[in-house]
Amino acid sequence: FITILFQLFGRNIISLFFGSSDIEIQNAVYDYIRVLSISYPIQALYFCCTDLSRAIKDSRTPTIISVIMNIMFKLYIYICV
Repeated sequence: FITILFQLFGRNIISLFFGSSDIEIQNAVYDYIRVLSISYPIQALYFCCTDLSRAIKDSRTPTIISVIMNIMFKLYIYICV
């Protein structure tokens, strides 16, 4: 829900809270919140998968998934932002 909300109305929400600030600051805040809101569903999926793996006594797989997801997220930030 938060992801959809910020993707559709992000600029309006930012101008509501930071309306008197410079447009460059608002653009930077929008980019940051957009990336952050995209990460919420990914984190939810990660937590579900790791909890499931830990429940079946497999702690190695969540660690590997965590490393891969962190690398992918860092690459996304480096390439897209």
